[in-house]
Amino acid sequence: MTPVEPSEAMALARDGVVNAGLVFFAAAALATAVFGRWFCGWGCHLVALQDLCRWLLEKAGIRPQPLRSRLLAWVPIAAFGYMFLWPAAWRLWTGGSFRRVETEWTTPHFWATFPGWAVGGLTLLVCGFAAVYFLGAKGFCTYACPYGALFAAADQVAPMRIRVTDACSGCGHCTAVCTSNVLVHQEVHDYGMVVDPGCMKCGDCVSVCPTDALYYGPGPIALFAKPRVPDPEPRRFPLAGWEETVLAVAFVAAFATFRGLYGLVPFLLSLGLAGVLASLLLVAARLAVWPNVTLRRIALTRGGRLLPAGRGFLAALAVVLLFWGTARSSTPTPPWASATSERPTVCARLSSIRLPIPRR
Repeated sequence: MTPVEPSEAMALARDGVVNAGLVFFAAAALATAVFGRWFCGWGCHLVALQDLCRWLLEKAGIRPQPLRSRLLAWVPIAAFGYMFLWPAAWRLWTGGSFRRVETEWTTPHFWATFPGWAVGGLTLLVCGFAAVYFLGAKGFCTYACPYGALFAAADQVAPMRIRVTDACSGCGHCTAVCTSNVLVHQEVHDYGMVVDPGCMKCGDCVSVCPTDALYYGPGPIALFAKPRVPDPEPRRFPLAGWEETVLAVAFVAAFATFRGLYGLVPFLLSLGLAGVLASLLLVAARLAVWPNVTLRRIALTRGGRLLPAGRGFLAALAVVLLFWGTARSSTPTPPWASATSERPTVCARLSSIRLPIPRR
């Protein structure tokens, strides 16, 4: 059978091929539109990896703190468009069509589209430990995962979600245990339910509620939800405008550098690397502006004076920047660019995909 993996669904937009990955991805999206974003919380291997990494970090006394960025939250949407919409647009632009759709249910080269042990291991470290440590629990899901963009959109029309009764006391236990960085106590107070598409329906908030006020059940959808009591104060964002700018510029620069580097770095890994490096550069920018800077309870500066931990951070960052500055991304020719090339098998390793910009 062809790999049952969401990235395999790209074959439809790129080659007009329906495979097991597409059927699986479509079924998960349709189920999300009914039951909410449950697949991410109960079936995704990368979420399981991040939960494991978070658990290990907490055992070591490190509690990951979420990076709440407005701009980076658009990355999953952009990544989804690049993976699944842009190939279809390019196919139509170049005179192709979707009138004839083929099926491909089996393949003799099942492992050909998966990364090797080295790249796979690096992906686990970056998208697991590094993403959780620097971006927060499920940081990769929040700021990188292209599949989560579709699931988040489908979640907004799902009638099944976390809801609250009048027994809620506003204690905040639900928010404290939420590993999806959702402000559960605030959402149920404002809307009577959790409307944040980041909620993965894991049920942790329901299990710790001391008054049994939270439950998972049917009701109004989140798409048209309005606050029960209008907030008189404008919403405040945790990051200043210059911090958001630093994150956005650093993310784009890092992604452009490491995307397809040496023909080895796949698309998802490059997104994870970009997110981690952007957060590191944000800390460096704060060192230049703020008199007191900490990183996960480790003081880097105090009263404008650089502490030993701060010097160690800058030394490590200098090594990273040196590699970043000398890295050169390879640009292999797309397999479909040659008229004589055979149609490639479905590529979960996105490192080989280089879509040209259409020109009239």
